[in-house]
This record gives sequence, C-alpha cells and structure tokens, in this order.
Amino acid sequence: EPKSDEPKKPPVDEGQEPIRAVLEKRAALVVRVNRGPAIAAVVALLDKEQIPYVLQDADAALEDKAVLGGKRPALLLDPELVRDEGKKLVNRAAEFADLDLPILFGSGDCTGSRFLPLHAAYAVRYGLSPDEALAGLTIHAARAFKLDARVGSLKKGKDADFVVFSGDPFEPQSRVLLVGCNGEIAVDRREEVK
Repeated sequence: EPKSDEPKKPPVDEGQEPIRAVLEKRAALVVRVNRGPAIAAVVALLDKEQIPYVLQDADAALEDKAVLGGKRPALLLDPELVRDEGKKLVNRAAEFADLDLPILFGSGDCTGSRFLPLHAAYAVRYGLSPDEALAGLTIHAARAFKLDARVGSLKKGKDADFVVFSGDPFEPQSRVLLVGCNGEIAVDRREEVK
C-alpha cells in the first residue's frame, strides 16, 4: 500500500454531526429562550454569525416585538397553543401570526406528532387563519429547518405525501378523499364521499 503525505482524517463523532449541519447552514438551531433581553441577545448573535435558528418559548416577543430587532425568526410553539388566562382565551399561534412571524407547530415529543393537525385545528377554531395553520405544518417548518428544497410544498421533483380533503382540512366535518404516499395513491375514497 503506497504511503500518502495526507494526514489521517479524524474519526467522525456522530454526536456532533447536528452541530456541523447547523454551522454549515444545512440545519437550524432550536433555541429555547423566554425573557425579552435573552431573546434580543440570541437574535442579535445568531443573525450576526448567520446561523440558522428557530426560537422556542419566546412569548416575551408578544409583549415587546422590539426584542426581535426587526427580524422575523420562525417560532416553534408547544401543543398548548390556546390557553385560558382568567376571563379570556389566548391563542399564541394567532398572536405570533398577527405579528407576521412564521409559526411552527411543535408536538412536545415524538409520539405527540400525530396530534399536530388537531393542535392546528384548535388554533384555527380560536382565531388562527387556516392558511397560517397549514403553512405552520408544512412550508414554514420546512424552511425553518432547511428542508424546503425537498419537502414542505407540492412541486415537481419534491418528496411529498399528501392528503386531499372534501373541504377545509381544519374543519372536523371534512373527510379524507385521497392520500398520496411515495408517488402512489394509497387511499382513494372519492366514490365513498359523495
């Protein structure tokens, strides 16, 4: 075997690969931050360093949008989107969307992901626009996590599993008509739902 003057490559530490992806701008850093000054500092630092990020628990931005420094970061919201605060219901998803900030629906854990459409429907029921809810489940999330070249919208060449409903997807009376998975129609109920 011929000897090479190239140095031997160090071993790859799989535990550090997510950080590499963030630094190479192929992924986003999720930063849990809730106090106004901390939000301002995080936004300023990550924008200065041009590191992609998503804010989580950034409710202080609702009280003072100035902490965002004019930026429009994506906001990852936990499943408790609509809260009863005394005499009124507060819909954090709608409030952030009203500030023209992209919202993402978080499940809280892996097993909770199947309930994301229900959380979005609940937010729509209490004031979030259906378009914002759909974007929060699709393109906003794909863009925030640097996956939008591959998923998040229906375009030729992208990966897409999709569902076609008989009406608004956030209305309980809407029924599933078609389900497309891996380029094939997996469910076709168009004849059943007439």
